[in-house]
Formats: sequence, C-alpha cells, structure tokens
Amino acid sequence: PRLQVALQSDGMQRHAGMLQFVDQLQQSLAYREADVIVALALQATFAGRLGVDAGMSLVVTMAASVSGLIAARAWYSILHPGISLLRGGWAVDGFLAVAPIVGVGVAWILALPVGAYLDATAPALFAAVAIARVGCFFAGCCAGRISSARWAIWSSDHRIGARRVPAQLMESAAGLL
Repeated sequence: PRLQVALQSDGMQRHAGMLQFVDQLQQSLAYREADVIVALALQATFAGRLGVDAGMSLVVTMAASVSGLIAARAWYSILHPGISLLRGGWAVDGFLAVAPIVGVGVAWILALPVGAYLDATAPALFAAVAIARVGCFFAGCCAGRISSARWAIWSSDHRIGARRVPAQLMESAAGLL
C-alpha cells in the first residue's frame, strides 16, 4: 500500500498496476507451472499412443493456449470494465471459448487428425483444470458465493473473508472425474 501511494503521488499509477499484476502472477505461479507441465506431458503421451505427432500436437496446443490467454484477459476486461488490463485477472470462460476453436483450426491447417488431437488433449485439459483451480483457491481468485451451508469453507476474495461455496475446489474435483 505505501509503495502504491508513493507511486501514485509521483504520477506513476501505471507502475503500481504492473506491480500488482506481477504479484498476482507470483501467487499462483507454482500451480500454473505444474498444470502446464502435467498437461503437456499427458497430451504428448496420449498423442503418441494415438498415432499423432506429439511435437506438432504441442505446436497446436501452444497456438491455442496463447490465443486462449489473450481471450481470457480480454473477457475479464469486458466483465470488469473499471479495471485496467494490467490490474485485471483472467476469466477462464474467455480461454475456453477461443482456445478450442483455434486448436481445431490450427490442427486442420497442419493436417493433424483433429479427432485424435482432441482425444489426446481432453484428459490433459482436465488434469490442468484440477491443478490450476487449487491454485485459484490459494490465490483467492474465483471465490464462490458466501454461504452458511455446513460444507462451506472459509476463504477470501481479497475483499471479504467468509464461509463460501468452495467453487474452485469443486471444479478441481470435477477435473479429476
């Protein structure tokens, strides 16, 4: 807070936003790295078993992932118009809307068997969700609604700490099924 006030008083408000952005990335970086590593390893394994070139499969996945991350940031900005791109978060809906379309398109352009590519990608995607959503829980993003249910657990959305529906953990468990 002091650093942010000092930066704002110097007319450098955009730098304060960048510091907050870097802090958000560091909070769940271990989970983001773990989910990417596990997902890519699973995808390469399944691609090889299905007769799909694992290297080309990873190229398709990278193209889909980069476009999905851009869409996730853009969708968050649309949902939260008062928050700058640097201070904003990520909206998984944006990723899920764009990445599959780009992945299928790039696989088709590269003449990879689209069905086999998707068969190799699906289990990897679910494993990534299972790991990443635990990171979301610990980072405090994507918090569930406040609840008085017995199964609600204490968590925070960076504003209010309360018993909440553990939405991130429920989605993580669903990714394992």
